[in-house]
Amino acid sequence: MSRRRLASCLLALTTLAGSMALAGCAPEPAPVGPRLTATPEVPRPGATDADDASTDAAGPGVVPGCIDGVVRIGASSQVFAVTADCPRLEVSGADVEVAAAGVEIGEVIVRGDGNTVEVADPSQVIIEGQRNTVDAVSIGTLEVRGNANQAIVDQALSFVTVNGNTNSIQAGQVGSVTDNGDGNIIGSR
Repeated sequence: MSRRRLASCLLALTTLAGSMALAGCAPEPAPVGPRLTATPEVPRPGATDADDASTDAAGPGVVPGCIDGVVRIGASSQVFAVTADCPRLEVSGADVEVAAAGVEIGEVIVRGDGNTVEVADPSQVIIEGQRNTVDAVSIGTLEVRGNANQAIVDQALSFVTVNGNTNSIQAGQVGSVTDNGDGNIIGSR
C-alpha cells in the first residue's frame, strides 16, 4: 500500500473515530410534554382502585417549595400536598387536587376546570374557570369568575364577588355580596 493511500485510510479512520466519540457528547433532547412545577403522586405499577386505601398512607406528591413567594402547581388529574407556608398559591389545570390546609397561604388563585383546593385561612381567593372547588376555614375576599364553581367556608367569608352563573358559595357567616350572574347560590351554611 502506498504512503498516500495509507495516510488517506488513517485520516478516514481518525475522522470516523472522532465522529463516534463526539456522538456521546451530543446534548440530550428537551423533555416532551408540560413541565410540572410540583411533584405529583406517582401511581404504583399494577395498582388498582382496591389499592387506593394503601396508597393514601404514602400521601400525595409534595410541592418542592415556595419560590419567589409563590407555589405554582400546573398539572392535570394529579394530587399534591403543600407542606410549607407561602404568601401565594397558584393552581392551574384540570382535575388537580391540592391539600394546603396545614400551612399558611395568604392568596390562592385557581384557574382551570374541575380543580379542588383545601386551604386554611387565606386573605384572598380568586377562582377562574368551571367546576372548581375551594374548601377553607375562613376567607377574607373571594372572587369567582366562571360557572359552576363552589366555595365551602367553615367560618367567615367577609367579601364575595361572583361574575358567572350557577356558582355555589356557602359559609358559616357571609359578609358583603356582589352577584353579577344568574342561578348563583350564596348564603350561610
